[in-house]
Amino acid sequence: MKTEYKTHESQRKIALQNYYLRRDRCLQAAKDYYWMHREEKREYYKKWLEKNRDQLLARRREKYALTHPKKEKIPKPEKIPKPEKSVAAPKTPKPKPEPKPKSRQIFYTPPEISCPYKEASFTITWD
Repeated sequence: MKTEYKTHESQRKIALQNYYLRRDRCLQAAKDYYWMHREEKREYYKKWLEKNRDQLLARRREKYALTHPKKEKIPKPEKIPKPEKSVAAPKTPKPKPEPKPKSRQIFYTPPEISCPYKEASFTITWD
């Protein structure tokens, strides 16, 4: 009877199979546990947040103040007051321009046609 010796490669395959089987079981168990206790965790974190809200906000303000330093305001230069206006002489009114004549439409009327042969002593006939 021959005895089969397990080689290093076959032992490695078996070890990997066992690792993945155990890993899948553990992951599934963690999912199931979270699913069963999700409401309790939510309540716990809500209470913790309400209890520690002031500390968290103070930390956030400090962190924000470090990353966003306030800019110093540069003071604006003072405005120089305008000199007072001297009293000027009253302005003379401008003369009004003369009104332009209204444009008139000019119609061309041709001269009357006069017939030079009107008073002739002869008549022209067409034969």
